[in-house]
Amino acid sequence: MIQKISKIVFLSILFLAFFNLNFIFADADSRSSVRIGKSTSFFSAVKAKNKLTKKGKRKKGVKKLSRKDNSADFQNPLIISGDDICQRNSREALRTLFTRDREGFDFVVERLGKIECAVSGSAVYPWENPSLFRVGVATFNANPIWYASVLVHESCHIEQFRRSFEKNSAADVSAEEYFGEKAEQECLDVQAETLRKLQANQAEVDYLSRLSQSGYWLTKPGERWW
Repeated sequence: MIQKISKIVFLSILFLAFFNLNFIFADADSRSSVRIGKSTSFFSAVKAKNKLTKKGKRKKGVKKLSRKDNSADFQNPLIISGDDICQRNSREALRTLFTRDREGFDFVVERLGKIECAVSGSAVYPWENPSLFRVGVATFNANPIWYASVLVHESCHIEQFRRSFEKNSAADVSAEEYFGEKAEQECLDVQAETLRKLQANQAEVDYLSRLSQSGYWLTKPGERWW
């Protein structure tokens, strides 16, 4: 009888140990991956800030357009410098945002001023006038949904730069404010939200999750293959 009880207790301990171990691994994995399907505090803060700004600037008697009223055909407001393929793919990525994620489209065009096509070395230059995103072949030849999410990601870095610029002069803006692990994770979260809205396939979602662990931002622009 004692041996039987001891065996039951031993098996119970093994089960609890196995369950706790799986829970630890699952919890660690959920913390390390990009959050898909959750609104980011970054977007919420930007929207709240814009609402206050627009409220202060709105003139009396001016009617705010509804989504139905504002359904004009897509027009590209950005400067795109490069070959025909890059220009066409860039417009298609913007059109994808315009038709499927108007909030993301507005977020991009209110921050990004110019797309410059290159062979490689993708990087954003938020201090330029207009703000510039240099995009490599690997990115602008990707699925329009992926390229669209990258445009939102890079616009996030421009917002980070502007947010810091409002508190300091341009010379005093720390690179950590728009570059580095914390800044990248913030923009990866925003990009993940965009992929969710655009109904990206699982392969793209998984790829973004792996990117967050790669430290890709440490690669200098001149050494980037993308």
